[in-house]
Amino acid sequence: LAEDPVGFVHWAIPWGQANTPFAGLSGPRSWQLKELDEIGKHVRAQRDKQDIGVELDVWRSSYASGRGPGKSALFGMVALWHASTHLGSTTTVTANTESQLRQKTFPEFAKWFGASLNAHWWSIETMRIVPAPWLLDLVRKLPEEGGLGVEPKYWFVQGATWSEENPHAFAGTHNPYGLLLLMDEASGIHSSVWDVSEGFFTEINPYRFWLAASQLRVRNGRMFELYDDPKVGKGWRTITLSTRGMEGVDQALIRSQIERYGADSDFVRVEIDGLPPRT
Repeated sequence: LAEDPVGFVHWAIPWGQANTPFAGLSGPRSWQLKELDEIGKHVRAQRDKQDIGVELDVWRSSYASGRGPGKSALFGMVALWHASTHLGSTTTVTANTESQLRQKTFPEFAKWFGASLNAHWWSIETMRIVPAPWLLDLVRKLPEEGGLGVEPKYWFVQGATWSEENPHAFAGTHNPYGLLLLMDEASGIHSSVWDVSEGFFTEINPYRFWLAASQLRVRNGRMFELYDDPKVGKGWRTITLSTRGMEGVDQALIRSQIERYGADSDFVRVEIDGLPPRT
């Protein structure tokens, strides 16, 4: 499952089970499944490159969308897969504000980690998810002692705040077991923080992932540039998600908003179609 995030989320999440947050769901949305499948293909390709001594690539994907397509849910699935199948790996999560991290992003993560089949692996805190002590001990032991011989010092999912005045304080941990960086509401994250984040991935391994998601509410910043400037967006998988006709999104509300604001309005462009405003 380390190379199969689709298989992992079908195994780990109690889809359709009563008395869980997933009681009314049969599985991920179609666009989420596609992204999970592409991430799996990427990992398998990197493993093949590693075997023959070819240079490896970092997965980079960005998701510009209207409201409610399930971007945070994708982040939750990817974080759970990465932490569960790449033992010893680091997951860093940031957002436009600390409030967003505390009140929205990490409560979403707690839902995925707390309801998963391996929920007993994790201790869930306000802005940090760490392996349970018994699991740390098992992983740390040498193979001849019945363990795995993996150093778990940086094995966690952790929220990280940032400062425009001191972006270098955001610098991440280098990790040979894998590193996942997630940027929520990324259009509000200052470009200097994006620049510092480039240094997260200098440790060569097949498990390096950088995902960013946001609505494009402003016509500036690094998230906007990924879509507007081919040079900046080179190497990124840039996805635009409109919620028109999307499964799980209230289409009656979507139609009402389009009628009230106008199909060509900036409101519809930003809040529904995932496009930047014209002004």
